[in-house]
Amino acid sequence: ELENLKQGRDREVDLLKYQIEDIRKADLEDENEEDLLIEKMRLANSEKLSETAARILSSLDEEEQGASQQMQRSARDLVSLIRLDPSLEFTKTEFEDVQLKLEELIRRLRDYQEGLSFDPERLEEISDRLDQIELLKKKYGGTLEKVKEFYAKSQKQYDQLINLHHEESSVDGSLQKKRKELEQITQGLNQKRRKAGALLKTQMMEELTDLALPHAQFDCSFTAGDFGSTGN
Repeated sequence: ELENLKQGRDREVDLLKYQIEDIRKADLEDENEEDLLIEKMRLANSEKLSETAARILSSLDEEEQGASQQMQRSARDLVSLIRLDPSLEFTKTEFEDVQLKLEELIRRLRDYQEGLSFDPERLEEISDRLDQIELLKKKYGGTLEKVKEFYAKSQKQYDQLINLHHEESSVDGSLQKKRKELEQITQGLNQKRRKAGALLKTQMMEELTDLALPHAQFDCSFTAGDFGSTGN
């Protein structure tokens, strides 16, 4: 029964080792699945995104009719308006804030458009990575966080079983050493028993002879048994 328990534990250790290695080689520690999904969508739709960004920039920064040019013309009109009615001075700062935000928006959209590119190798790499993550999710928890939790729990359980195995090996080693020591002791005792048996036989035969029983026999025999708690 004890051997069956050890075999069951060994199978559990092997399974845990496989699962831990399966997750470890995926290197999920700093992985963000949402970021990968966003990047995949951006790469897969890079052409459409670039065209859409270009249309927005055209409406905002077209040389004649863009919102930026219209804001500049409106700024000149506002200055004329304030000159005629100084009570509108407060609108100047607000207008300038809107104008600055529009220019910042145009700049950021232009940077975004220029940063777009179609990289088929990167798209394939991300797709493969997401497939790998999806497989791990199916096997170990359903979500990336659950997979990471499963990994941490399995690693802890594996370490405990390995430590227990080392402790048992140490105990087994100590028991084997003690067994050898006891076997040496029992060998010495057996020798003494045989000598004592031979002496007893001699004494008993002399006693039987004195009792006029010349045909009587007396003997001492020893049978070796398994070494255990009851002796050897």
